[in-house]
Order: sequence, then structure tokens, then C-alpha cells
Amino acid sequence: MGKKQGKKWLKSTNAEGFWRYSSGNGPIDQLRVSFPLEAEYADVVKHALKNEAMPKFSFKSEIVMTKNVLKVNEDSSVDEYFLTKTPLFWWRRDFMTRRYIQKNEYSFDVIRKSLTSDQESRYDLPSKLATRGEITLDGLRIESLSGGERCKVTRLIHIDFSEDYLGEDMMQRLLGPRWLRAFVDEYSLLSTDRDDSMSSVTSTASSISN
Repeated sequence: MGKKQGKKWLKSTNAEGFWRYSSGNGPIDQLRVSFPLEAEYADVVKHALKNEAMPKFSFKSEIVMTKNVLKVNEDSSVDEYFLTKTPLFWWRRDFMTRRYIQKNEYSFDVIRKSLTSDQESRYDLPSKLATRGEITLDGLRIESLSGGERCKVTRLIHIDFSEDYLGEDMMQRLLGPRWLRAFVDEYSLLSTDRDDSMSSVTSTASSISN
């Protein structure tokens, strides 16, 4: 998607997105998008509960090659393993994470973080010929507006692909905007006031850049 189409898409969704290096100068490692949604809070939360159990990190958001629930913990958090599909074989990454869900009448949160090395050592998993990546934070927040008749949705991804400086930056620039674009488009389908004219536009790295 070129800049003109990107701006049109941003206007149609009212989405605000950015990417940055979280600690100053370095490769991009953090992406965020936030947008209003003309849909009832309860319906959006229901969708999130169904879909956010599986992370969506790939060019085609529905592709996760392998995903396993390792354990449901006493605090209701869930330990997970997943292997993602990337455009180049040597970019293949797997992750071991812990997922938390918090919900009340005003907000809904899904938080996912990589397990520590000690936590990982509890699980004996066969090699998947992939480099282990680290998710510092993968967060989804849905906020109730207008008494639950509308919502504000925010997604934050802070991830380390365990790559060299240039490789890390390239992977983030190529993959990151596509993840967030796919996420916004998916949730926009729930809107009662959505613009279908942009549904066929394909995302590129320039779509949400500042």
C-alpha cells in the first residue's frame, strides 16, 4: 500500500499507529496501534476471548504453524508454545509465553510475555529448527465507551526476534505494520459503521509509519 492509500486507510479506520525503539537508538522493537470502534463492548470482548488465545505474528495473520497450550496455571494464566511462519526460513521464530486475561465492566486486557529461562526449563519440547524469540509484551486493551455502546481498542507489541541489528530492524519494518494492519482490519469488521471500500487494500511497511 502506498502512502496515499495508507493515509486513506488510516482515515477510514481512525487508527493511530507508531513504531519505535523502546530504549533509545537501535532497531525497531515496539509497535502500537489504537482506534475507536463503533461496536458494543460486550461483543468486542466476546470476539477477543475467542481469537486472542492464539497470537497472530506473520504476513498472513491466520498462519501460526504450531501452537500448544502447555499448562493452565493456578492463577488462570496459560503457558503457551507457538511457532510462527515467516517469509524466509531462517527468520523462523518460536516463542514460549504466559498469557493473562483481566476483565471487568469497563475494560478487558490480554497480556502475553515470554517465559523466563527457569520457567522454560520445566517443559521438554523437541527442536523445531527455529530461533527462540522474546516477547517483552504483547498487550490488547479494550475500553468501554458511552456506557458500553462503543469501544477503544489498543494493541501493543514489544518483541525481540533475537537477530543482529540490521536483521532485527528489517524484520520489524516488514512484519510489524502488517500485523497491526491485519489486527485493525479484523476488529473493524465488528463495527456497525465501517467502510468496506478499503477491505481489499494490501498493507505494506509504510501503512502506519510516522
